[in-house]
Amino acid sequence: MGCAPSGPRDHAQSLDERFAAPPPLAVNIGSGVRSGDGLQHHIIFIFGGPGSQKGLVIEELIHRFGFVSINVEDIIFNYLPGKVANTVESTADIQKMLKRDTGTLSVDWIFSMVSAKLGTSAHQRFVVDIVPTLSSISRADSFVDTNHERCLENFERRYPVMFGLELDVCDEVAMLDRNGNVPNKDTTAKNVVQNGLSRDIDTADRGKLEKRIHQHHLCARPFIQYFSKTKRMVRVSVPEQAPNVVSTVSSILFEFGFTEQRAPGRVIVFGTDDDAFEEIDFDYYRMRKVRLSDVIKDRKASMDAQVLALYRYIAKVGGSDDNFGVVMDTMNNTEINHKRTIHFYEETSAYLDEFIKNRANRRPVMRVRLSLNTITSTNHDTLLFLEHFPRNLALKIGLLFNDERPLTADGLES
Repeated sequence: MGCAPSGPRDHAQSLDERFAAPPPLAVNIGSGVRSGDGLQHHIIFIFGGPGSQKGLVIEELIHRFGFVSINVEDIIFNYLPGKVANTVESTADIQKMLKRDTGTLSVDWIFSMVSAKLGTSAHQRFVVDIVPTLSSISRADSFVDTNHERCLENFERRYPVMFGLELDVCDEVAMLDRNGNVPNKDTTAKNVVQNGLSRDIDTADRGKLEKRIHQHHLCARPFIQYFSKTKRMVRVSVPEQAPNVVSTVSSILFEFGFTEQRAPGRVIVFGTDDDAFEEIDFDYYRMRKVRLSDVIKDRKASMDAQVLALYRYIAKVGGSDDNFGVVMDTMNNTEINHKRTIHFYEETSAYLDEFIKNRANRRPVMRVRLSLNTITSTNHDTLLFLEHFPRNLALKIGLLFNDERPLTADGLES
């Protein structure tokens, strides 16, 4: 008997599985984690090597919880030239000097600069990324061969740290395998040489990744040991390509009493007419449909005025869980005034599930892959433009949404 072909039901079930909630990650919280009560500064040290999603977590801490990031590489490249009396003039010069390891770089000096940043900032929440990723820094003997415990103790006399957060990649071997040798079944004479070259490249890439992982552990170990010794380590186990690392860290911060400084941004989908939204289940995606012609009646209004009116309307009527589908039926392509550049722009083909997380607890009436242009604004909204939406108009709308808008007396942005 042959295998039955997969039908629409099988496809829908596979998509349900794809977008189902992922299994929870293992989290270990030390008993000595400090509460932020009574602390002038709320300081977290973060550790995570290749594949840990550390960058995404830091972005979440910054944009959602109002943390300020202090990065060791920023400190070195911004302040080390002044320390060596301008004997270096560029980033390349700094890296060359560190490779020679003249003894200029020390953990003591780095902590003194971190302290200076904390002492001159009006902010309260800080995430410190103390472990360098550049090999020219991480391999400097003066950085590695240091009494880290003494440095941390001296630092904490003035600036107590709440805890260290480690994003622990569970299976680094699997990650190496994925980035290393992948067998190729093509054994034709022409491809033997090509495949051999590919294997050489794969082996070289694997070797580089192995060195990065080893160097990260070497540099991070003394810091992690310090926080583990004082039972102030929060460890999140990160399986390969886990989709819920960021949300897990957010949940931990909520448990520790942190509040959102900024709610997660809504998703706004733009189309040129009603037909563009035919295959979207509005209730499932918690979307409200809006027509530009209903928001602003003046058909001759400038594009600035139209987008501003739309922006204010969404801010006024939209709840925290609301997303919007906007029919730009009376849009005028006029010159615009703007202050900022696009934060992120990408052309993609995707399901809305990949952008909208606050969906209804049921299967959608339909779920289709859409061709989209995406823009993430500095206001933390994600703007999606459906297929056939003019690219130049999408860019203009993105620029206008990016502009900072002062608050009016009623609390809305003007």
